[in-house]
Amino acid sequence: MALFDFHEVAFAIPALLVMFFGLKKKNWLFFSLGLVFALVTKEDVVIVLGVFGFVLMIADWWQRKKVSKIAVIIFCSAVLTYGIGIIVSHLFSNGESTRILSYFTNRYTYIGQPLSVAFPMAIHTIFSRDSLFLIGAYLAPLFFLPLFSPKWVIPAVVILLSGIFSTDYGQHGELMQYAAAAVPFLFSGVHGSFAESAW
Repeated sequence: MALFDFHEVAFAIPALLVMFFGLKKKNWLFFSLGLVFALVTKEDVVIVLGVFGFVLMIADWWQRKKVSKIAVIIFCSAVLTYGIGIIVSHLFSNGESTRILSYFTNRYTYIGQPLSVAFPMAIHTIFSRDSLFLIGAYLAPLFFLPLFSPKWVIPAVVILLSGIFSTDYGQHGELMQYAAAAVPFLFSGVHGSFAESAW
């Protein structure tokens, strides 16, 4: 990340690690502080925390036939934060397309394009130099499954794929920064105290 101009998404790394630490130690102050600070770093992190909460709910139901309160708190916090973001963005859009929603069409320009146009664009994006670097730097360790706990790793895969499929030059040229939030999930996924047997 130090190779490029600084982005606020870097703050997601310590915030998420504090959240995970609080979760592991059942220190709800650390958990809450980490969650709140992670949610305000970047919209990508909000989406990934929503995915994480959802995956935790499914995993808990799969293993114990009940949903944990922590999973619900994480998921609902992400949905609430994104909802507030949409409302605020709409209020300040001055009649134009809501900025936080146009974020998707700006990032993925092949959305709405004919398949004959969208497919080659997607393939070119996936096999670009930046995407291949990202795959090697972040996704290659996933080949070491089942050393990883899937429920901790899936959110990391989501944020990495969201960058890999982006056609926006500004983001695609700085994938190493935008993927920063994947680091705590990969760390937690392989760490002995978090790793669990596969579902």
